[in-house]
Amino acid sequence: MKARRASLTPNERKAMIQRQGFACFTFGCDGKPAVAEHFTPVAMGNDQKPDCMLCQDCADRKTKRDVANIAKVKR
Repeated sequence: MKARRASLTPNERKAMIQRQGFACFTFGCDGKPAVAEHFTPVAMGNDQKPDCMLCQDCADRKTKRDVANIAKVKR
């Protein structure tokens, strides 16, 4: 069964960015939060709303790791 992708409302997005201090959620990164992300990928059954905001570079790296991990699970 495919998980439904839940997204943030504009107000939830603003509140999450504020909670993170207007910075990327990745420790040590000072990038501007731009992408809402899930700790556990939707493809692995997560039907919750995104958990954090990442800068574009960190989101790209996380997505690359997620794709590799999902491929391992589906083997």
